[in-house]
Amino acid sequence: MTFQSVEFDERLNSIENLLRELNTRLSQFQPEPRRIPVSIDQVSELTNLAKPTLYGLVSARKIPFSKKGKKLYFFEDEIIDWIRQGKRKTLAEIDAEADAHLERLRARKS
Repeated sequence: MTFQSVEFDERLNSIENLLRELNTRLSQFQPEPRRIPVSIDQVSELTNLAKPTLYGLVSARKIPFSKKGKKLYFFEDEIIDWIRQGKRKTLAEIDAEADAHLERLRARKS
């Protein structure tokens, strides 16, 4: 090996170590959720629900909101999470859960 190839290998190893360290640091980084306040009109567009329906959900406390005085506030990330929580499972997901449950019951009995 020549001096240049040894120096090249050392530099390459140094770069690889730096990239590993950067990758480790980036994987630990958790960005803050977007806390964007949105109006009831924007929530209506986002959810495809009428404003009176949204006011009913607020009154029943079935939708996430904040209230300061008489003013209602909604946050985009909370509304999106609320929509996701209402997701219905597919038949395949239900079947898979039922199979897994039956398998656990069989495993307990044996």
